[in-house]
Amino acid sequence: MKKPLRPLVSATVVATMALSAAGLALAAPASAAPGQYHDVHTSSVFWEGVNDHTGYINDANPHNFAGDIRGWSDDAFDSIPDPFYLRDGVNSWDFVADDASSVINEGGRSVFTMTGNTGGAFLTATYDVTLVLTLDGNYAQWSYTITDVSVVVDPAHLAALTVGFEGNLGSDNDSFFSVNGSTMVSDDNAVGPFANDPVIGYNIVTNGTFNGWNVEDGTGYVQPTVTGASQFDLTLVIVDYEVCNGLEKARAFVQSIVATLPSTMGASYDAVGSCVTAAPLSLAVGTPVNQDLVLTLDAGLEVNDGYFNPANPVVASIDGLPAGLTDAAVRQADGTFLVTVTGTPTEAGTFLSTLRFHMTSAGGGDAPEGSPANALPLTAPFTVTVTAAATPPAVPPASTPAAGVDVPKVELAATGFDGQTAGLLGLFVMLAGVTLQGMRRIRRT
Repeated sequence: MKKPLRPLVSATVVATMALSAAGLALAAPASAAPGQYHDVHTSSVFWEGVNDHTGYINDANPHNFAGDIRGWSDDAFDSIPDPFYLRDGVNSWDFVADDASSVINEGGRSVFTMTGNTGGAFLTATYDVTLVLTLDGNYAQWSYTITDVSVVVDPAHLAALTVGFEGNLGSDNDSFFSVNGSTMVSDDNAVGPFANDPVIGYNIVTNGTFNGWNVEDGTGYVQPTVTGASQFDLTLVIVDYEVCNGLEKARAFVQSIVATLPSTMGASYDAVGSCVTAAPLSLAVGTPVNQDLVLTLDAGLEVNDGYFNPANPVVASIDGLPAGLTDAAVRQADGTFLVTVTGTPTEAGTFLSTLRFHMTSAGGGDAPEGSPANALPLTAPFTVTVTAAATPPAVPPASTPAAGVDVPKVELAATGFDGQTAGLLGLFVMLAGVTLQGMRRIRRT
């Protein structure tokens, strides 16, 4: 079901948008299923109502676990997969596990493993289906293995089998799809300055024949099918976006990664956008720093009271600064921030730092029960280049020439004599002295 847009307003106005406790109740899948439902946090998404016997997920919302900060968008979907099924043209079976186990790691990677058997659902074959559902970062991955365990195993069984799933997106009648083979990107094609549903990327890898996504703009349903598969993997990514040109940037970002989602599985992404940009810094090892960041604010932040309205409780910080540096963010009278980097860098290199803002009491949305109302993050990545300290050229020490090594002539600048001439003169004086001594001795005798 579509949720109202979350506008960018002052804390007082947004607080009135908080959902009632009844509004936070989990929606049930189309048919009752065994197992338990779990609310699971990865590092960057809050996954609601994960069923440990069907792989069903009720919803997903961007949420920074370490900072407990909710994103701009929410309501990724209303149910997916609901259900995952097998069909042979006559009969069908909806996946449900007979055996299941799970390892839930709050803020990290969680894995649910489930195995079900079709029993007598099909007249000519019996199948074991194993699902490994992995939640990590901005990603969910459903990996199904279908095994023919009939009394008489026949390749024709799997060849005639169609597998697929149904999903209901939160974007509902505003859904917009961009399909490219077995990959797809969806969003709510939002018009206006406010983020609503996140952008979602889908990637199916299978050893069967992919039949298509069966989607239509203006509807919220996703219904891909594959024929002749013993392996069916769906990797899904959810990307949040800021109020400033965020939808277009998030859509382009997801388009750029959707073809390789399995290889980037587990990555965490900040909300995409350009509300705030920060100029890079160039520093030197050992040189003290006291430098203000040069910030540029997008005009989109001025919508409906403005993000940096002094009445809005906004905080700021930097992560990823090089060793030896610290930051200080001082709020100004107009609600913006003066952000200063101080200290003395101790390590050379190029570092990616991120300036972060968020509201501390934005309210509303799908925050986990008991969660502080931190929300609406803005990020401004910037580079810090630290060059090594200049080193003076080394002066070689004086040395005594080895025996037998010719000593080069050295000119005497004041007289014009060279070293060889001076040596001959010294020898002549010494010989003259010896001669005079001999003459004195002869006279005495």
